[in-house]
Amino acid sequence: MIFIGTLGVCLAFGFAVAFGVYASAGVSGGHINPAVTMAMFTLGKLGNTFGENLKMFFVYSLSQILGAFTSCFLVSAAYADLEAHLVDKMNYTATDLARLYVTGPSGDFNPGMGTLFIDQIIGTWILITVIFMVIDGQNVNPGGLAPFLIGMAAAVSGLAYGANGGGAINPARDFGPRLFATIFYSGDATLWDGFFTVPLFGPLIGGFIGALTYQFAIAAHWPYESAPAKERDDVSL
Repeated sequence: MIFIGTLGVCLAFGFAVAFGVYASAGVSGGHINPAVTMAMFTLGKLGNTFGENLKMFFVYSLSQILGAFTSCFLVSAAYADLEAHLVDKMNYTATDLARLYVTGPSGDFNPGMGTLFIDQIIGTWILITVIFMVIDGQNVNPGGLAPFLIGMAAAVSGLAYGANGGGAINPARDFGPRLFATIFYSGDATLWDGFFTVPLFGPLIGGFIGALTYQFAIAAHWPYESAPAKERDDVSL
């Protein structure tokens, strides 16, 4: 079965996020999305100085993009026969195959760039709010369920905001595969039309806004002394 529907895709995406966070939480704090890294950078949680904070933002973000890029080799190997079938039986072109790796408008309608950016900002904003909610020692703090809830938040965001432009809410998820598609499915000039800036910068803006709004609207109102020092300062999952 080639197409599993929007719900299946979003659930698969959400569980993949949850598993990735579970796997990396003890090492990097669960950073698998540059938008999350942007949120932590905004609050100065990546280092003791601005320089350290900035350095780790780029280290994490570039690592995430590299991971998304290299993962495409495994996807391509696993689906090589399917791609050959799509070319032989369904007349897929290199452009069509490239589009399987990246996000973008469905083509059924053409939302404007402003709408697409708002879509990604809001979707990521929701995700960041959930992340801060579940790692905040003074909020719900579900412990080991945090990565699962974060993954489900990613799935819900995809269901709610995927119709316009594919619901990336993660710059690495789109930009890494876009680089891969450019190299191995050449000929699609539209891979680098204006849309690529939407999943690249929209989530970063959403991460920035999400961090500030949670900090000022919720976290700033907790009594600082009421939580143990480790919970106040720990930004990992």
